[in-house]
Amino acid sequence: MNNHHLSAAESHELATRVSALGAKQVLLILRQIQDQSLDSSMKNRGLIYERALRTKTEAGSTAKIGHALLDHHTRPH
Repeated sequence: MNNHHLSAAESHELATRVSALGAKQVLLILRQIQDQSLDSSMKNRGLIYERALRTKTEAGSTAKIGHALLDHHTRPH
């Protein structure tokens, strides 16, 4: 059996490297989560804007129909 022992300095260096790699992975994962959240937020804003625009357009169409009906019934024939 081959036993390798690390010196304190080697052990510290190894722990630092592993920790740095772990931290880098955590940062990458956090960045991915942030990007996904941003994408979702932008989609939601787009949907809200589209819904508001559609509602405004529908309200405008309804108002036009209402005015046309009112004009039709109030104009002398």
